[in-house]
This record gives sequence, C-alpha cells and structure tokens, in this order.
Amino acid sequence: MHTRRFDTDEIVAFYNDTAWEYRVLWSDSNLHYGFYDDDSTSHQRAMENSNSVYADKLEVDETATVLDIGTGRGGFPTRVAAEYGAEVHGIDIVPHLAHVSEFRAMLEDLGFANVTFEDHYERIIPSSRRQRWLSRAVTPLLRIASATGLKNDSSVEQGVTLYYQYEIIERGIAVHGDFTADLPE
Repeated sequence: MHTRRFDTDEIVAFYNDTAWEYRVLWSDSNLHYGFYDDDSTSHQRAMENSNSVYADKLEVDETATVLDIGTGRGGFPTRVAAEYGAEVHGIDIVPHLAHVSEFRAMLEDLGFANVTFEDHYERIIPSSRRQRWLSRAVTPLLRIASATGLKNDSSVEQGVTLYYQYEIIERGIAVHGDFTADLPE
C-alpha cells in the first residue's frame, strides 16, 4: 500500500479547500464519524451521539479540564463545555497516526497507566457507508468543478478518499476508536 505524508501547510490547505463540502454534506460542527444506535438513526443525531458518548466516558464536571487533540471544528469540546461546564481546550495538527499497539506502547512508555482502546467499528460503519455513497455521487461533480477551475484537485482527492476510507475500515486495515488512560504520577 502506498502511503504519503502531508506537511502542515498541505493539511491546512486541504481542510480549507474542502470546508464547504464538509459543512454542506457532513456536519457544521464535526469532521468525525457519527455513532449510530437504536436512538440515533439519522446522520445528524448520530453525529451528536458520538460527542455524547465520548463526553459521558470522560465523567467530567465543572471542575475538569479537557484537552481534545484533533479537535477539527470543535464539536466535541463545545458539547463538553456546554453540558458539563468543564474547561476545554482543543488542538488540531493532524499528525501521522501510529498503529493502535504502537500508540498504546508509546503512552505506557510515557508513564500512562491502565491504557485501553475501544474499537468503534459497529458504531461508525453507517457513517462510513454514507461517506462512500456521497463519494460516488459527488466526486464526478467535483472532477468537473476542478476541470473548470471552480474547485481544486484536493476536493476531488477528498471524494476519492471517502470511498476508499470505507473499504479500509470494512476490511479491518484501519480502526476507529478511543484510548483512555490514567495520567502519569
């Protein structure tokens, strides 16, 4: 499999170039997957539900400080601040991500204890299917817009990426989940 590293300027340019597509076709406040369950069957509700699931897992209150790494548009920390009164901070640089076991080992080497990873395949696969559907519908239009100068190639690349993102999750090549750990002493 071919991998490519992107520098910070390329990443920023990508999200700037595709902001319209995300806002119109995905979500105003989130760039991540939604968590579908019996009560969250619409895309919008699944997006809200994923923020609630993460916030509930943290067990935060107004005395807590939360750092959201990879915050995107800030949907999650905004929800935590509004619902729980916690102080929140978000950063988003989108570094190269390591494999789950490598990241777990890195956290343990840094002194974190009780490191766990929860895989969210069942909850996010409906969102991924939606992305694949959007890719099939929108990518041809993006190619035309790019050819006429209305959009640039990064929008077309995003459309293609959405299609293949589903494939790599469905085949188990990539995972989506969250780590929890106790802070080092």
